[in-house]
This record gives sequence, C-alpha cells and structure tokens, in this order.
Amino acid sequence: MDYVRLRIGDVAICKRIDLMRFRNILGKYFKVEDSVWILDVTKLDGDIREISRRIASLLNEDAEYVAQAVKQAIEDHRRKTEEELRRRLVSLLGAGVFAVAPATTEEETKNADSIFTKRGDLYYLNKTKLAEAVLKKGIRTTDGIVRFIRNVMDLSNLRYFEEHLKWLESNAEDLLKGAVREYYSRTTIVLRDTGEDVEIIFGRRLSAEEMAVLREAFTTTYYVQDSMGNLTEHRLRVIKYDRRRGTFRIPYFAVPHLFKVAKRLGFRRVIDNVNWVKREILPPPKVDIRLYKFQAQALNAWLDANCRGVVVVPTGGGKTYIGMTALGYLSVPTLICVTTIELARQWIQKIKEHLGIEDVGLLGGGKHDIKDITVAIYNSAVKYIDRLIDRFDFIIFDECLTYDTLILTDRGWLPIGVIVEKGLPVKVLTHKGRFMPVIGWHKIPLKKRLVRVVLEDGTEIKCTEDHKFLTNRGWVEAVKLLSGDILYKVACSEKGQSDEINGVGGVIHNTVDEIQDFVYDITVAEDHSYVANGVIVHNCHHVPADSFRNVAFRLKARRRLGLSATPYRYDRNEALIFFSVGSVVYKAKYADMVRLRLASPLKYYRLYVRLNPEEYEQYLRASKISNSNPSKVQKLMKVAFNAREKYEVLKKVVRKLPEDKILVFCQYVDQAKRAYRALLEVAKGQVALLTGTTRADLRKKYFEQFKEGKKRIIVTTTVLDEGIDVPDAETAIILSGSGTERQMIQRIGRILRYRPNKVAKAIEIITRNTIEERIAERRSKVLKDYGISV
Repeated sequence: MDYVRLRIGDVAICKRIDLMRFRNILGKYFKVEDSVWILDVTKLDGDIREISRRIASLLNEDAEYVAQAVKQAIEDHRRKTEEELRRRLVSLLGAGVFAVAPATTEEETKNADSIFTKRGDLYYLNKTKLAEAVLKKGIRTTDGIVRFIRNVMDLSNLRYFEEHLKWLESNAEDLLKGAVREYYSRTTIVLRDTGEDVEIIFGRRLSAEEMAVLREAFTTTYYVQDSMGNLTEHRLRVIKYDRRRGTFRIPYFAVPHLFKVAKRLGFRRVIDNVNWVKREILPPPKVDIRLYKFQAQALNAWLDANCRGVVVVPTGGGKTYIGMTALGYLSVPTLICVTTIELARQWIQKIKEHLGIEDVGLLGGGKHDIKDITVAIYNSAVKYIDRLIDRFDFIIFDECLTYDTLILTDRGWLPIGVIVEKGLPVKVLTHKGRFMPVIGWHKIPLKKRLVRVVLEDGTEIKCTEDHKFLTNRGWVEAVKLLSGDILYKVACSEKGQSDEINGVGGVIHNTVDEIQDFVYDITVAEDHSYVANGVIVHNCHHVPADSFRNVAFRLKARRRLGLSATPYRYDRNEALIFFSVGSVVYKAKYADMVRLRLASPLKYYRLYVRLNPEEYEQYLRASKISNSNPSKVQKLMKVAFNAREKYEVLKKVVRKLPEDKILVFCQYVDQAKRAYRALLEVAKGQVALLTGTTRADLRKKYFEQFKEGKKRIIVTTTVLDEGIDVPDAETAIILSGSGTERQMIQRIGRILRYRPNKVAKAIEIITRNTIEERIAERRSKVLKDYGISV
C-alpha cells in the first residue's frame, strides 16, 4: 500500500492505496504536481457521477462527498476559464480588435461566418464581410449595426461579454463608416443592377492602359458581308461609359467577362449586387433520363464551366436530353429558344415525358404563354423580350441562325441600316424591274415589331415579324425570309399559290458596335417598293440586329447553354455565340455515337455529271455577266443545279438501291418537281413530293407511308433541312444545296438514326466545271467529322 496525497478542487485527501491497482484511474483523470495528484477537470469526458463513484471507490470515501467535490472543482474551473477568457478578449478590445469565443461545436457557429473569421480558437470580426453585409442589408444607423452584430453572435452561440457591447456602442459610427469605405475600397468592384443593365463601380480610377484592357474584354469580332459577298471584320463593343455617373454599364450576359478581367486589373474582389433570379421551380422536375457517357461528360464539362458554354453534338446525339438534364439539375426558371414551332413542340413533349412537368409555356405559333419553363421561337422571344428579361435564371439556345436585311441597289447589295444611317442617295430595284431613287430615310424607335411584305403583283401583307409565309422552304416567319426564297401569293394559307418570285442576293449583319433598338425603312419614288433579301417589299421595317443577339444580349439569365450540331456559321459570326453564351465546352465525336449505337456508320459517294451543249451555252452567257451584278451567281447556280444529266443519274442510283428508303434533297421547288417526275418513271407509286406548299395533313400521310414502306422515296426542298422530325431513311441524295456546312450536317443527320446492320449512304450529284463544284467543296468540310476525306 502506498501513501498518496490527492486534491479535488479545494478538497485535499490523504490515503493509503494500492497505487499499481488504481494507476489507470489516476492517470486518466489526475495530473501530478509536486507529488500531489490533482483532479484535471478537462479530462472528465463521461458521466460525472459515474466518474465520481469510481474515484470514491478508489479512495474508499463517501460517493456523494466525492461527487460534490468534483462538481465544485468543475464550477471553479469554469469560472477561472471564463475570467481568463474575459481578460484576454477585453485586452484585445483595448487594442481595437473585436474577438469572441467560439461555441462548443462547429454546427453551432455556422452563422458566424457571415461577419466573422475564425483564427485559432477565436472568431474575429471581419471588416470586409461586415461591409458586404451592412451594404447588402441596407444598415444605415449606429443602432442598426450594433443590433445586427449582436444578433449574429446570439444566433451563432458565440461567447461575448458586457465589454463587447460597450465597445460596439462606442465604435458603431466608425464601424459603419469603415464598412462603406471598405465596400468601395481600391481593390473592390461593385456591380449594381439598374433594371436595364449592370453598372460597374470601380474602387479607384483606371489608368489608360487599364481602360484599354477593359474595353477589349467587352469587345468581340463581328463580320459583315459587303455587296460583293466578301466578309469584312468589325468590332462589337458592349461596354458603355456613363459620363453623368462616371461609371461603366454592361449587359447582364457580360458579367462573367467582368469577373475575368477584374483579376487582370488588380481587383481582389467583385461585389455582385445584381438581382439575379434565384427562385427554384416547385415542385422540382422529376428527371427520368439516363445519359450516355459522352452526354454525361458534356453536361459535367458545362457544369465545370460555371453553367455557361456551348455543347456540340452531331445530329441524333440527343442534345435535347443533355439540355433537359441540366434543367432538372438546376431546377430554376428556364427559357428554351428554338428556331421553329415544330422544334418547340418537340421540346414541350419531351419535357412533359422526361421531367414530369405538364405546365410548360410556349411563345410562338400564335401562343404567348409564359411559365417557369417556357419554350420560345427566337423571334417571338424578341417580341416579348421585356416580359422575359428578369424571369429566367437559365436559358438554353437550341441553334440560332437568323440574319439581317440587304437591299438591292444600283451599288449592289447594301444593308438597310447603312443606307438610312448614312442617308445614301442610292437607287433601289423595284418590283417593276426598274432602279428608282430613295427619297426618304427613316430610323424609327422600336416599340412594336411589324413587317409588311409585298408580292410582285402588288399584294401587300402587313404582319408581325413571326407571321409565317409560304415559301419553297416551308412556312417561314417574316423576319426569317431569305434571299432566294420563293414566295407564293396565298400567304398563311394552304389553299393554293400564284406566280412565284425568285429571290436574288444574300443576307448579312449590319455594321453595329452596340445593341440597337431601332427599325429602318426607306421611301422609294413612284413604286414605293424595293427588293429586300430577294423578296419584294413595300416600305417595310427591318430590325437591324439578329434575333439570337436580341435575346442573348438582353436576358438576365446567369446560366446559359448552347446546343448545336455545329456552332460555326457561314458568316463567321460564331464569336457572338461564344461571347454571350460561353465557348465550346464539349464536342461529341460521331465515332463515339456509332460505337454506342446511337448513329449508323456512314458511306459517302460523289457522282459527277456534265452540262450538255445547250446548257453549257447558257452557263457561258451567265458567266460573262459583270461580277458586280448580284444576279450572276444566281443564274450560274440555276444552270448548274438543273443539268439534265443529273436526273438520269438520279434514276440510275434509285434503281441500284431497290430496298433503301431515300430522301432526295433539292435547293429549289422547280428542281424538286423535275426530280419527282423523273423518279415516277422508275418508282411509280413509291415516290412522294414534299415542299413548303404541301398541306400538313398530306405531309403527315407521306411520312406515315414512308415509315411503313408504302413509299420509299421522298423528294423535298430545304423544308426538311431543319425543324421537322423525319422518319428514318438509309440514303440521302443531294441533288443540289447551299455551300453551308450547317445544311450539310442537317441533311446527313436525317439518315444517321441507328438501326441494326444499317449503313447510311450520302450521295452528292454535282455538275463538273461549274460553280456547283466550289459550293460542294465548301460544305464538304464537315465530312471529316464523320471520318470521311474528300
């Protein structure tokens, strides 16, 4: 037995005990100082009464007596610790440092991070966080800032003393002023929502060099086509300087560019006070989609890019499912922009089926129903843009290609905006085939978007920009009418047609360096008509900014997803997409889709024909037309596209593919009719002709017959290039087409749908030694994406 001395708080105990037997208990709860075993209350980590009982058993003392001694020791230690903490914190207050003690668990202090920073075992008042909180909550009084800080400490269960409250009351004014100073410090940029755009407030004056960097960050390349068809580079700048306030203004979409350039300019932080849409959809979407690996990779790449960017997926790759999964993941109000009403309806159907959302809004096709999830045709979105600006937090751009207006003048094709802005004294071609002078130039503030279209016989239709016209490309909205379209007299009806008007020329973007809100018109002597985009119009108004930019630049949505089979445009203005949506974050490979059995393997054939002597003479005459005459290209194309030998080769190809379902693509209606008549000779009863004038019920019937095998050949125009769901086919025969890669991708995409043992075939029939060879070369660049070299 050993004689030991113990102390439990103020209670001293001397006993003889078996030290070896009870060493574990002594070592666990006591510490030795000067041969005295002293109870260390910081080691008491369990039931105090049970610990007291074990100590009493060791000492052979009354358990209640020991329990009271332990309890008193704990209380003495708490008071001592509290006093030491108070002295420590008061000492810090004397040095101007506001610090408080943390709560017992991290969970209890979770609210402290709003204005405090933890260092070591204390929480220190963070003036930067306090500044943000004060300005965000609009605290303007000394009493208000004291109440706010005390409320945070109470909610966070932080330990403070009366001295803290006195310090806050005496320093409240300095804290408030300091918060404002910190808020607008030299290393801070503040963003303020004006309701129309975003105001940038820099904490210091920028140098000339920094101003140049800033301007460049908000500038992108913009191409404009001149009268000869050449693309010239221009610069589009979206940042403006407000001289009255001495601040800068940018569109909502450009805020991510500001975050990037802030670091380059030496600013440490950006305080974002923009009133972004932060509401969630209730109830949340029920996502019933299982993505393929490449689709999941595309979605993750977009999420990693802060929910901004373009995903490129070949036709048939399920880009719609990527978009819907993103929608379901974010579960926020979403706008989906598409090019046609058919695509809009397809999106709505899939959203209902795979996300369980029945209440989906629609803008377009005569509908203007805006809901938390809304699908809109681009031009309808422009029309209702003021109602959409701050409604959505996520926007999906499912393709985006519309163009501005060219006017045929005695100087060639010129943008109407240029004619009006410069007051050019030009002559324009009228419906009577004469060049007449412009006698009036009109720049009109854009309040309501109206278009008036006039046919050659003087028939005039006044309509909104999304009003549809019957063309060789199918039903086309007024602002989407392109040069080269064939318009029919019966507009927005499917009862018949009259004389057709062949358009000439091309369509370009106007030269602009900021977002514009005007429409333009000109008055023409005598005839009061002019040729615009190849269509004869009667003093109509044209919007000088394409629909995609009007939507993308003005909407407040932070999250943006572009979906495309190819983001590259023939006018090279894909930079606009990347500037306002984000760069390409993922590009799916066709080979991956074939491996996953999402697409069929593709074989490509190019067949050449020649002009006969008579056609060659016609082509020779057209080639002698002056290069400055915009009708030259049109005439050369017409001869090349309609070479008689093409139709003989077409018949031979069809004979060699007796089991294939075939789509025959033509650029113009007259060629489609001629091809249809030729094929009746070799496949009578198996051929259908589908153009823009084909009634909807008849088109549906043809598709059903094609699907069932009752018809195996559909001859069509550009009406099937986009926006219409076409039954599966094995072969695409391209009798003629534009030079755009986009059209080629869409046409090939019509035959790539997977089916076991299927091999898709794309066959081009091209006229040798003509302009068609150059056109085919331009569009053939996309074939490398399908593993085909030409």
